[in-house]
Amino acid sequence: EGYVVAIHPNQCDTLLGDYNCGMSLEQPNQRAGLVAERAGREVLIYTAKDATGTVISLNPEAALIWDLCDGAHTLADIERSVRQAFAVTAEHDVAADVASTVARFHAEGLLEG
Repeated sequence: EGYVVAIHPNQCDTLLGDYNCGMSLEQPNQRAGLVAERAGREVLIYTAKDATGTVISLNPEAALIWDLCDGAHTLADIERSVRQAFAVTAEHDVAADVASTVARFHAEGLLEG
């Protein structure tokens, strides 16, 4: 049976452990064949078409990052979009949140490469 993984940018460092967030995914791109659907402000990503797959739950911040993982936006572009869309203090390290969230997407097999 499938399972649910929740991805929230402010928790990714804890969830990733020692995973290398400095990977070379400068323009991340979603893997083909995934099904994503909106559930209110969140996004659910299904990794298989049957009950044996994984359901990935993204909060609004992670959902925006996911939407911008289209192969055209750089991590810097994504960071700017997150800063514009959400009330974030100037001191908050949005770049680290974006990088760790993209790293988690990669670790979950959601991105090409």
